[in-house]
Amino acid sequence: MSGKTISENFSGNARGRPGKYTPQGKVLLSQLYPEYSWRHVQNCMYMARPFKLLRGNTHEKYKWLVGDEDGRGAKKTILSELGRLYDITHDEEDLLAIAGWLCDEKPKTHDAIWMLRAVRRDFKQGVTE
Repeated sequence: MSGKTISENFSGNARGRPGKYTPQGKVLLSQLYPEYSWRHVQNCMYMARPFKLLRGNTHEKYKWLVGDEDGRGAKKTILSELGRLYDITHDEEDLLAIAGWLCDEKPKTHDAIWMLRAVRRDFKQGVTE
C-alpha cells in the first residue's frame, strides 16, 4: 500500500447505527424533559403509540398490559418493546394480535421482551411468519 496507513476516521462520520431523531429533535426533547435521561425519553416515545392504540381499543382485553384507567400497573417495558416493533412494521393489526397474545399468556417481563426482540429481529431479516 505504498507505506500509507489507513485511518479509522477517514470519513469523519460517527460509528454505529444512525440516529432515529435529528440533532435538533434530540435537543428539543431533552429540553422538554431535562430531568430524564435520553434513553428514558426514547422509551416513553416508543411506549406512547401502543399505549394509545390499546387504550382506545377494548380496554378490558388489554388491561393486563395497559393497567387501570390512570395507567397504573401498565407494563411499560413491554409496551416500549411493542412500540419498537410497531416502529418497524407500522401494522396496527399485528400489534393488536401480539398484544392480545401477551395478555392471554401473561409472560414474565423478561420472557416477553425476549420474544418481542426475536420477532423484531426476524422481521428485520425478512422473516415475517
